[in-house]
Amino acid sequence: MKNKTRKLLLAAGENIELAKKEVRAVAEDSSEGEKLILKNRLIISGSKISYPERLGLVHEISKQVEKIDEPENFRAEYTIDGRYAVEARILEGDRDPEKVETGIGEALSNRKNSVDLDNPDTVIKAYVLEDEIILGRLEQEIDRGKFNQRKNQNRPFSSPVSLDPKLARTLVNLSGVKPGERLLDPFCGTGGILIEAGLCGVGVAGTDIDQEMVKGCRKNLGEYGIINHDILQESAEKAPEALEEEIDAVVTDLPYGRSSKKTKDIVEKFMDSIEAYDCRKVIVWNKDTLDGRNPDFSIDVHSSLTRYIYIID
Repeated sequence: MKNKTRKLLLAAGENIELAKKEVRAVAEDSSEGEKLILKNRLIISGSKISYPERLGLVHEISKQVEKIDEPENFRAEYTIDGRYAVEARILEGDRDPEKVETGIGEALSNRKNSVDLDNPDTVIKAYVLEDEIILGRLEQEIDRGKFNQRKNQNRPFSSPVSLDPKLARTLVNLSGVKPGERLLDPFCGTGGILIEAGLCGVGVAGTDIDQEMVKGCRKNLGEYGIINHDILQESAEKAPEALEEEIDAVVTDLPYGRSSKKTKDIVEKFMDSIEAYDCRKVIVWNKDTLDGRNPDFSIDVHSSLTRYIYIID
């Protein structure tokens, strides 16, 4: 059965709905009219993914080539030349992955190709669901291990509080900011969000009231080759006045853990200032309401801490 060309994105298991939102944000056609189909952890998109390497919550991207019901009934309607491999992902049910791979591999076999599991020219992914198997030609694997190399404790300057790099990257993507545009983190701290933005080719700006954080943020950005930045010692609510260039997105992790009154005052002043930015704001906080808004997503960091994501257009 032939299908309209679609992209198949295998989401990580942390938060599948958040992964879907991230994919929509980097899709070429990001309108709500272009539906993303979610089947277990498989996100199916009819749009081109503009910056696939940027994704934080996706393992791999394939181009859909076929849907089948049973491997033994599969008759390939296309040919593969050269070395190839079939890799099954069991998302639902209890099928034997080796049998799935063998059945599909045999159906694809011809005189012009050969199976090579170690160094294939083409990898066919078989995403196994309860009532169908969706086949895709692998286009890109995303090395999520690189995020771990940028964790807080691995940076030159660290603090007890910093977002996981995968989450920081996801927040950057949710903002819709494009390479060459400029992103601001008004509570930049050690620079976790700005590092991920800078590695995506986005110009970065940040403010922090603490001079030690400002110095540490600059050091961390330099460690990852992000040398064009504008990091200032300034309060968050005064960032619009302090920064001269236009801002295309605001992404930040609001302070928490301080005295409740002090934190409340800081957050209120910042929220009063965000109308100065004519762009999308993506804000993380540890409370389930922000300036009268309900969160768009929640993430359980650990048993005693939930973070809430607010997307404000």
